[in-house]
Amino acid sequence: MKIQQIIFYILCEEKNNIEKLTGIARHDLLAAEIIHTFNWTNLFGPKIRLISDQPSVMDTDYSCRTLIFEQDTDNNLAKTYNGITRMNNREIYAKESKG
Repeated sequence: MKIQQIIFYILCEEKNNIEKLTGIARHDLLAAEIIHTFNWTNLFGPKIRLISDQPSVMDTDYSCRTLIFEQDTDNNLAKTYNGITRMNNREIYAKESKG
């Protein structure tokens, strides 16, 4: 098994950062929508889960929020060719190709 990360960076210009209808910062609203859409879904294969949600400031002009999702995936050690499942390593295929 291996752990794969999917990272979203949300950047919003500071002068238009507050959404007028709700009064909430745009990067917070976008983060909430991304979390609602992706957390514990299998849109990228195995289920992903949110492991980090960090607000920050890029410079004086931009606010940022970084979302990190993680998923456990197989490391593709087993492959099936012609209906036969085998371990995927160079040693097996090198032996097969020689004879």
